[in-house]
Amino acid sequence: MTPQFALHYSVMWTDWSAFEKLEAVSSQCNLPGGVCLSKNEQLQDAMRYAVGATWYVNPQWEARVGVAYDESAVQSEHATISLPDADKWWYSAGATYHIDESKSIDLGMAYINGEASGVKEGIHNNDPGQPFYFEGNNEGNAFLASVQFNMVF
Repeated sequence: MTPQFALHYSVMWTDWSAFEKLEAVSSQCNLPGGVCLSKNEQLQDAMRYAVGATWYVNPQWEARVGVAYDESAVQSEHATISLPDADKWWYSAGATYHIDESKSIDLGMAYINGEASGVKEGIHNNDPGQPFYFEGNNEGNAFLASVQFNMVF
């Protein structure tokens, strides 16, 4: 935008619907083909939207902020124990310190706010005629921090 400010953005599509099932196979399983677990997943394609900005404070320092929104690949009515995903907001900030022309250090932090979602799944126990259902709520928040050293040679 100007020599001191830059604007960043992205839009990303992920083909989650190509992931059809979760399957575990082992020679120790007694089911046909050695399948221990086979579970169909009903994922939907999802989008991620992000916008951010960089401020070139001076030749030594750069400061960054950004926000992103991740759509869940799991439809709310299909959230399960194996994939209890939900929509998420990412809030991030960071800085770069240029030690000299060939070396710099990046610092970054992000807070991820996962929206609450319900989880419901039928589970079969040892008696196939008596399945029971797990029902609960899922909410996941996280804080990430990072430090990185860069060197151009």
